[in-house]
Amino acid sequence: MAGQVRQECGQRGEVVAEYKTPVSMPESRRAFVVYMGTQSIIKGKDMAEQLHSDRESDESSPAFRILGQLEIEEILARNNVGRIAFSLHDRVDIQPINYVFEGGWIYGRTSRGTKLSTIAHHRWVAFEVDEVEGLFKWKSVVVKGAFYLIDPDTSAHQDPAFNRGVELLRDLIPETLTADDPTPFRNSVFRIHLDEVTGRAANGDAGTTPGKS
Repeated sequence: MAGQVRQECGQRGEVVAEYKTPVSMPESRRAFVVYMGTQSIIKGKDMAEQLHSDRESDESSPAFRILGQLEIEEILARNNVGRIAFSLHDRVDIQPINYVFEGGWIYGRTSRGTKLSTIAHHRWVAFEVDEVEGLFKWKSVVVKGAFYLIDPDTSAHQDPAFNRGVELLRDLIPETLTADDPTPFRNSVFRIHLDEVTGRAANGDAGTTPGKS
């Protein structure tokens, strides 16, 4: 009876080649032909599995996209914790802050000290807000603009921005700048204008560019 090997590969197991050995062929020769056919099958399956793995890898590669202006403003509006970065000479610092966003401005509170004295000499700051769900599933907004300190002693009547800033901050913490303020040492109100703003997302729904960051 003739020896026979069928080679299969691919996800559906299509027959690619068939190896038959005639009855008249010596037993040792038939065994060799069957062995070589078997090795070919193994290699074919390995190649198919590698191709399938490569396809899965391409499909799962992280994709990145640029956020639109509406998405950026929605992220700034629904979050209340961000990070402000500032520099003086060759030193750079970054600190977390509470904030509220309205009408192209970031409003926040701080205390007088090293941070304010530094920013007073260099008003250009960066502000970042992130929403992170996973290693390759996140959204990030970066704001660059000028830092304006609103002095309550002189600006309460002269600058309506102070009153509006306090109103917004009280939506976040009702006791802001009252006798019951939980952080009374943060007695300085500031705002940052959105002079430049950018946003990026990983594994977004639209406008994706696979594998590019």
